[in-house]
Amino acid sequence: MSGFEDYQHELTGIDAQIAHYAAICGLSLDKPVSRGEIEALLQSLPAQHGPGDARQTLQALLILRIRLETEMTELGYHPPELRLSPHASYR
Repeated sequence: MSGFEDYQHELTGIDAQIAHYAAICGLSLDKPVSRGEIEALLQSLPAQHGPGDARQTLQALLILRIRLETEMTELGYHPPELRLSPHASYR
């Protein structure tokens, strides 16, 4: 199995969790989100969006995704945009 297949699996799981916590926090992102948009969201995530624990978890997941994207890019892979649709196995 190549590293890219592992990255795809990791991203699928992280993206499903991000979608879950974004929904808890009342954030609606109905289109694919680029890395720049993830970083902007992370910087502007207002306190009124969701319970503190959910908001902190969402922030941590966004940071994790950015780090994974950075690692992929450094290895020559092109990370896909974030798509907020919960994965069937994360419910």
